[in-house]
Amino acid sequence: MTLNRFVFKTHKWLAVTTLLASLFWFASGVVMVTPQRFLGNRYYPERPQPGDQSVSDATVDIRDALRVAQQSAGGSAKLTDARLRLLAGRATYEISVAGAAPVLVDATSGTRVTIDADFARRTVQRFVSVPASSQVTLLQQHTGEYDWGPLPAWRIPLGDSRETLFFVGAERGEVSSSDRYGRIRGWIIGFHSFAFLKAWFSTETVRRIMWVFSVVGTLMILFGCWILWLQWKIWTAGRKARAASA
Repeated sequence: MTLNRFVFKTHKWLAVTTLLASLFWFASGVVMVTPQRFLGNRYYPERPQPGDQSVSDATVDIRDALRVAQQSAGGSAKLTDARLRLLAGRATYEISVAGAAPVLVDATSGTRVTIDADFARRTVQRFVSVPASSQVTLLQQHTGEYDWGPLPAWRIPLGDSRETLFFVGAERGEVSSSDRYGRIRGWIIGFHSFAFLKAWFSTETVRRIMWVFSVVGTLMILFGCWILWLQWKIWTAGRKARAASA
């Protein structure tokens, strides 16, 4: 097989194998820039509750909160940062610990806050009514339903026709939600960055897959340029031949 024939055949089969990937990449870009309101996604604003606090209601001194965090983290742990925030309507100190999960301390009672299943359910109740039959489960790894966000996280289904799910971070209390349409949109958008693969592969493996596709795409372009150059040579040679015979 000659070099030119090898280039032609390789370019053809690389084009075939990358056709679907390229199609999904462009289609996912269209979905990515389409406003969510046109795709049926819902937004759940947090609903104020009686007895909600503001950060100005904090009465516990930051030094006392740091002592609670130090004891909770094991005495010798290094505390790296601290901030005052609202967590489920209550003033809360979030204290970062080197190499470990942050410690949450109630800024009015001085007690440690643990985001357990009951706390997660009450947190979601601030956004939407949660059926008593909803089973709260703890996710330790990303899944097809929850392929991004902090781990571990509490999963709370609403049991509605849209298959709405809420997720509450078990360490910091971050709240996110998705329904069937949002998950389909997220899955499609994931083709732009291969994010959908994170539910099954590690970040390093995803990077390697992206690298392979990048190399394949680059080879296809280079071989295409080679073919274009060959076609140009044939065209110029034919033009010269026609000019000579005229």
